[in-house]
Amino acid sequence: MYKLGFTLEVYGKDVDAAIFNYQEAIRLSSDPVSVYEIQKRVANLFFEQAKDIEKAVEAYKKLVQFNPNSLELDFFQLRIAEAFFRQNNFEQARLEYQTLIDKNPRSAYVPKARFAIGNSYYMEGKYDIAIEAFKQLARAHSRSEHELEAEFLMAQCLEQTNKLKEAMQVYENLKQTYTNPKVVEFRLAELKKRLKKEGK
Repeated sequence: MYKLGFTLEVYGKDVDAAIFNYQEAIRLSSDPVSVYEIQKRVANLFFEQAKDIEKAVEAYKKLVQFNPNSLELDFFQLRIAEAFFRQNNFEQARLEYQTLIDKNPRSAYVPKARFAIGNSYYMEGKYDIAIEAFKQLARAHSRSEHELEAEFLMAQCLEQTNKLKEAMQVYENLKQTYTNPKVVEFRLAELKKRLKKEGK
C-alpha cells in the first residue's frame, strides 16, 4: 500500500489516491517507525498539495501525539500554526506560534514564529501591537532572515499610526539593506510629501 501510494504521489501526481493508500498502509502496519514516516507524508501532502488545512492540522497533531520526543516537533508545531494563518484564523495561529516559542525556545523556527505573530497583527490592522511584536523580534533575533521584512512592516505600521518621522527613520535605515530599495525610496518620497503637506 505504501509503494502504491508513493507511486501515485511521485509519478501519478494523484494526491487523493496517494493519501488514501498511505492511510491504508498506516491502518494495516504494525511497525511504529513506518507508521510515523508515512504519517509525515500524509500530513505534508494535506498541507502542501491537497491544501486541506483542517486535515493537515489533524495529521500534524497526530504526529505530535505519536512521538512527543521527536526532534521534529517544532516543525510540526510550525505547520499547525501556518495552517491556521492560511485560514486567516490569526488568533489561533498566534496561539500555535506562541506554543512553538514556549516549548522550543531554541528552535530555528522561533524567529519565523515571532515574525508571523507580528505580521498577523499587521494584517488585522492592530498596528501598535504589531510594532511591539516586530521590536521583540529585533531584540531577540537581530540577525534573523526576517529582520528586514519586520522593519519594513514596522515602518508601515508607524505610517498607519501617524508616527511619520519615526517611520521615515526606519525607512532611512532600510535604504541600503532592504531587498527592494525602490519600494523604500517610494515610501520615503510619499512620507516627505505628507510631512510637507502637514507642515511638519
